[in-house]
Formats: sequence, structure tokens, C-alpha cells
Amino acid sequence: MKLENIIKRKSAHVVLIMVLGFISYSNTFHSPFYLDDRIYITENPLIKDLRHFLEPSAVKEYVILGGQNYSQLKMRYIGLLTFALNYRINGDNVTGYHIVNLAIHLTNALILYLLTISCIGGLLREGETSATVPLLVAMLFVSHPIQTQAVTYLTQRFVLLACMFYLLCLLSYAKSRRASSSMRKSSYYVGALVFAILAMKTKEIAFTLPITLALYESMFLNGEPKKRALYLSPFFLTLLIIPLSLINFHSSLDAIFKGAEDSTHVLSTLSRGDYLFTQFRVMATYIRLLFLPVNQNLDYDYPIYHSLFHPQVLFSFILLMLILVTGLYLNHRNKRNDPFIKLIAFGIFWFFITLSVESSLIPIIDVIFEHRVYLPSAGFFIAIVSSAFLVKEKLADKIPILQKAVIPSVVLLMCILSLMTFKRNQVWQDETHFWEDVVSKSPGKARPHYSLGLPYRMHGRLDEAAEQYQIASRLDPHFIDVHNALGIIYDRQRRYDDAVREYKAELQNYPQNFDAHQNLAMVYFKQGCFKEASEEYQTAQTLRMTYAPSPDPPSEK
Repeated sequence: MKLENIIKRKSAHVVLIMVLGFISYSNTFHSPFYLDDRIYITENPLIKDLRHFLEPSAVKEYVILGGQNYSQLKMRYIGLLTFALNYRINGDNVTGYHIVNLAIHLTNALILYLLTISCIGGLLREGETSATVPLLVAMLFVSHPIQTQAVTYLTQRFVLLACMFYLLCLLSYAKSRRASSSMRKSSYYVGALVFAILAMKTKEIAFTLPITLALYESMFLNGEPKKRALYLSPFFLTLLIIPLSLINFHSSLDAIFKGAEDSTHVLSTLSRGDYLFTQFRVMATYIRLLFLPVNQNLDYDYPIYHSLFHPQVLFSFILLMLILVTGLYLNHRNKRNDPFIKLIAFGIFWFFITLSVESSLIPIIDVIFEHRVYLPSAGFFIAIVSSAFLVKEKLADKIPILQKAVIPSVVLLMCILSLMTFKRNQVWQDETHFWEDVVSKSPGKARPHYSLGLPYRMHGRLDEAAEQYQIASRLDPHFIDVHNALGIIYDRQRRYDDAVREYKAELQNYPQNFDAHQNLAMVYFKQGCFKEASEEYQTAQTLRMTYAPSPDPPSEK
């Protein structure tokens, strides 16, 4: 069978996408739990009993997830349910969780492939190009190293699932609008609404979904304005799901407004202006990582910017505006309805719209995380592949070699990216090596040093663990649980006076930390201070009935 015949077969495309994705992530199945995996999976009593999902109000009795367990269940019900099902089958065996994450990632690549076909339908006649563009978009999406954090960091299943429902909604809506029979039209339309609701109940990034639907409607579909508005109106009503999930209707009106304000500051004290200025720089970093995925890091030590006129912020802002204006110009001036120009504009708009929730005026404690670009990257890859084919089309007569060079070049690029993804996933395989990598890239940030201390401690490297905890304490004297961790080290080394000092320092900052009270009680007992030990133990038991396990260092929610 000739190559050009194979490349037109969708079954072959599916196999290529699946194989490339599996190879890229074939070394992730034993990667350990990290950071928020403790909060959402290993130490989350919510997911350990499926009855919580049948009777969510009963969850109010637990004070977990930073005291927001019930709110998290309302906001991210679907994602937490999948963790509960995973726990029911796999317990704390990490492999099962990785299998599910990879399966969702592969599914997302296939849906993106079908969605790109839907975008091209009616723009390009069937042939090698119309078959190749969706394939290359999906293969770039499935193999790019920037996706590793969303796939390999298990807690980011929320992102994977939200993206899956997001893409399914768009695809179902497109099929509904193009269906010939009323039965299929209705079925696809109801399916799109269901997927929209599921996306909204998985992660807050789905808030942009109705806007992206309107974008797709305006760029790829036809119809009378009133009918188009009628099709879209139920989806815009789903925008109420997320804010309504945040409201406690049993509170006073003032408390409701205060809760709404607090919910748009996710554990952050940054002003909205400072966060926005920083995000201009962050978005430029995301674009750089998409073009050149090197020096990837789970925990960036990213500077905060306070002015638009800081040179780096201003340069980033100008770059972003140039990209956005390019999309607007291409869409407005595309009088010949060139398919590649339309796809480029769509990809640019997609990127900015889907990134807007986490890179705008809603301050989040961590200003940058690579998993936040997972959904926006779909638009980026659509724009990049379409740009390559546009160049090929425009310059083919002047530079004949381009006619044959574009596809092999993109295939070579995908092979390189897949290898980089595999290498990046090797870093995730060992917790000690992983955090040493993070510390080497963010030496001035407390959390990586604290996180590195844990595997050192678990492997009996107590002096090295103490050193990392001491560095974390110097960098941030109020860092959560660092003094408690140092106290554990000194206790094991029989440096009891030092252990007492550290436990007291922890309790001075966080008197509700019952672990520290209990640890202090044990040291007092070893020192023969039985009265003090009894008092600390009783305090610990009282607090245990009220508070969660000692809090993790602050991390992305």
C-alpha cells in the first residue's frame, strides 16, 4: 500500500497517535506521588469512601483540603470521583492512577484530532493535506514535553478531565450543528450540554467553554444570528455553575459577597494588578516553553512584577499584543476564506481564551505552572501546523523543496519532542532525583528544599535532610511544617533540646498543628517531663478531632 493511501486512513492515524503517546509516557507508571497528591489522594479521607459522593453534605464533617473539602467536592466532583474509583481499585498503588491519566491524555489527543477535522471540514477538500493537518496537530499535542506535568503529576488529572470534557463538548456541538437528521442533531446537542456541565464540575478552567463555542460557531459555522444565539444560549447559562458552586447559601449576604471575593484570591495575597503584570511575563514563558521546552520545572522561583513598564513585562505585553492583533488581522482580512489563515486565527484566539482564567485578574498563589498550558496548547498546535502548511502553500513555487520538506520536518520535530518527553519523565521516576532537579533550578525558593528533605529523611540521610530543612527555614521562617520536620530529625538524632525548640517554633506559627503537639509530647516523655508530655498529648487529641493532618506547604489548588 502506498504511503499517500496510508496517510489518508483514519485508523492508521489513531494507531500513530496512540503509539507515540504511549512511548512518550511508557516510563511513568511507577513515578511516585508528589505535593498535592498527598492532599487529594494518599491522605484524603474523602476519596476512601464512595458514600461521600452519594451524600456530599456528609463531607462537611471532615476538615481537610485546607478546610475547603466540601467546597472542593462541589467544585471538582467529577475529578475527585475518579480518584475515589481509582482508590477503590488500586489503593495507594501509584500505577493504576498513572494508567488512568495516560488514558485520558491519549483520549484528549484523539478528540483534538477529530475536532481539527471538524474545523477543516468545508474549508479543505479531502486529500493529503486535509488528512495530515489534524494528524500532526494531535501528534504534537500528545508528544510535547510541556504536557508532562499535566499527565505525570497525578493531581493534575483535574486538568486532563476538564480538557477532555471541553473538547468533547466542542466536538459534539459541531456535529450537532452539521447533522442532517433531527434525531442526531438533538442527540449531539444534548451530549454537548452534558459535557459542558461535566467540565464545569471538574475544574474552573472550563469557565471559558461557552466563549470558545461562540468562537467556533462564528468562524466555522453558518446561520442566522438569532438561531446561532439560540443554539449558544444554554451553554452560556452553564457559566452560572462555577460561581453558584462557590456560594454558601446558608450564609448572610455580606458573607456571600466576602466568599465571592475570597474565591477569586486562591491562597494569594497578591494584588490583582501585580498578578496581571506578572502573568504577561508568564504567558511569554509559556510560549517560549512551547517553542523550546528546556529547563522545565515543577516549582518555578518566578519573580513578581509590580508595573507594566518593567522592561520584561512591557516586552512580554507587546509580544502578546502582536500575536493577538495578528490573529484579529488574519481573521478580519481573510476575504478569500483561506483555510490555513482561518485555522491560525482560531488557534491564536483559543490560546488566549483558554488561558484567561488562570492568567488574568484572579490571583493564584503559584503564578506559574506548566500544566496550565495543557488546554491552551491545543490552539497553539493548530496555529503552528497551519502556519507551516500556509508557508508551504505560499512558497512552494518559489522554493520547491518546501513542498516535500514540511511534513518530514514536522515528523522529525515530533520524534525529538517525544524523546524529550521520555527524558523529562525519567526525572519524575525518582523522588530524590526529582527534587534535586527542582532545587538546582529554584535554589532560592523554600518549598523545593523542604520537599527534598522528605526523601532524604525517608532514606535515612538525616544530616542532608536537616540541611535542606534549615535552608527552607532561612528562606522562609514561616514556611508551613518546616520546624516540625526539623524537630523530627533532631528527635531521631537524640538532640532532644533542639527538637523541643523546633516544635515550639512550629507551634508559635501554627498552634493548631496537632502533629507538632504530639511530637513535642513524645520528646517531653523521653526527657522525663511527664506532666508537660501529658498536656501536649491531650492538646493534640483535642485538635485531632477538629483539624486536618498538619498542613502541606502551600501549593497550587
